[in-house]
Parts: sequence; structure tokens; C-alpha cells
Amino acid sequence: AELQLAGIDHRPRIEIDAQTRLSQIKTNHINWLQRLAPFGEGNPPVTFMSRRVLISNAKRVGVDNAHLRLTLNSGRHKWPGIAFNLGKAPCDVGDYVDIVWSIKANKTSGATELEIKDLGPSSVD
Repeated sequence: AELQLAGIDHRPRIEIDAQTRLSQIKTNHINWLQRLAPFGEGNPPVTFMSRRVLISNAKRVGVDNAHLRLTLNSGRHKWPGIAFNLGKAPCDVGDYVDIVWSIKANKTSGATELEIKDLGPSSVD
């Protein structure tokens, strides 16, 4: 296996469908995206990347603080978000981050939120 897999990058990859600013996402876009459901193995959710998003609130939640519950700002727009298994991500309130995300409905409240699939320090000044 070592010889056959040598030189192959085995790190997980996230396929990004489009890059957009969070401030450009409107209610009619969300409604359109939700009409593509149900999502699953053969129909993955649309995945976006947004750069230079401000973290205005961050709380580590879940067992062992494994997840992040965030409020993200882009211009005057605020978005709630959940980042599963990213509780150890090096980010805090006031940081600018680049995020990879999809739209999802919160199972408890039914409200629309961002499911943050990955995040990191912003690469844009």
C-alpha cells in the first residue's frame, strides 16, 4: 500500500461550488437553495466559500466543547452558524475568517443558519 499510495495527497477535500460574500445572500436565494433538498449521498448541499467574515460572537458547545456556535458579520448582515467538530479552531470574537459553508435549517428552532464546514484566518486584508 505504501508504494502504491506514495505521492498521493490523502488529506480530506471539500468541493466548493461558488465563492460569494455573505452580504450578497438574500432570502430568495435561501428559498431557492432549500428547494434543492433533500440532501444526501447523491445530492450534496451547495457549498460556498466566503472570505473576510467577522466573528461577532463565538461559543464552544457540545461534549468537550467540540463545536462552535457563531454569529458572523459581513457588512450589515449577521448570520448565525454552527461549526461541527471545529471547537478547537483558532478563532475568537473580532477575528476575520474565511469560511466554507452551506445553508441548513436548525433542527431545534427550524431557523436558517450556516453550517460551517471549515474556517481559518482570513487570507484577505
